[in-house]
Amino acid sequence: MYKAVVVLAFVAVANAGVVPAGVAYAQPAYAAAPVAYAAPVAKAVAVSPEPYDPHPQYNYGYSVADGLTGDSKTATETRDGDVVK
Repeated sequence: MYKAVVVLAFVAVANAGVVPAGVAYAQPAYAAAPVAYAAPVAKAVAVSPEPYDPHPQYNYGYSVADGLTGDSKTATETRDGDVVK
């Protein structure tokens, strides 16, 4: 009995045809418009050199006095050429 079922299964597979697929809707094929492109034009930009101070000098200071928290700070900085104090 088992051999007969196997033989009939092989015969059924051998005689089987291709089942047609259902009709499916495909999206319309649109082509993108060609891109109009122009190469960028390189423009020379005149760069002026930054001003240079061979002997820079400055004085800077600040202080904080907060009565609520008791924070009290003072700081100063002085530069004369390459020496910063």
